[in-house]
Amino acid sequence: MNIKKVLLIEDTTTKYMDIFRYLRRYDFDVTWVTNAEEALKSIEEVKDEPYDLIISDMHFDFFGVNDEEAGEKTMNRIREKGCVTPIVFCSSRNWKIPGAIGNIFYNPRSDWELEADRLFRDLKGM
Repeated sequence: MNIKKVLLIEDTTTKYMDIFRYLRRYDFDVTWVTNAEEALKSIEEVKDEPYDLIISDMHFDFFGVNDEEAGEKTMNRIREKGCVTPIVFCSSRNWKIPGAIGNIFYNPRSDWELEADRLFRDLKGM
């Protein structure tokens, strides 16, 4: 799998900065949004040249409601629109979501980057 364009859905600035610094190692072109509405709008705007990967938090604003399951709900909306871009969850809770191609358990006090490295190596082999 060749990854260049990444959509990152994350509402916490410090977590976004950690993930962004990590993704820059791979020289990805990262677009950052903070909620479900922005994510769906961004996907619609690039549908002729879609993202190669979506990385999503689980807990963020879902159409005006702070929702612990916003990531899964947003993924479902993305799929309803016909978008088949692979989705990885990066969350401080260790979610396993059907339909996602992976999960990164984010904890700034742990080496979450090792888990991400393994996942990205696997994705490149796809």
